[in-house]
Amino acid sequence: MNMDAQVDLDGLSPLERELLRLGVLEWERSEGNRDVVARLLEFDDRSALRSDVQRLAASIGSGSPMSRRDCRRLLLATELAFASETLGWSRDWSADTGFTDRDTITVLRGIQEKLAGIIKDLSVFE
Repeated sequence: MNMDAQVDLDGLSPLERELLRLGVLEWERSEGNRDVVARLLEFDDRSALRSDVQRLAASIGSGSPMSRRDCRRLLLATELAFASETLGWSRDWSADTGFTDRDTITVLRGIQEKLAGIIKDLSVFE
């Protein structure tokens, strides 16, 4: 699968886009050593991830096409920020984003269903 291929995300609702935007913005936080997450998201290190957060957030907010790789980065960054206290900031999620856990799970499941076929390339984890 060509992860650099551009895909149209018109199927995502404004609420779904906002959740992904807020999820990736969590990675601007400076605390914690989360280099392992940066590597999962295909960045060299946390500094490289943090330097790209604004571009990713703006891209999902604008509704313009984006690469499959960036779609996967947005989804995984949001999943980890929301659900993991070890790799993300699960305890701070609601306060940081304004989304309750229940609402996040509902919206996130919808995003996962819509993006599954677009981003599924597990070779990055080998």
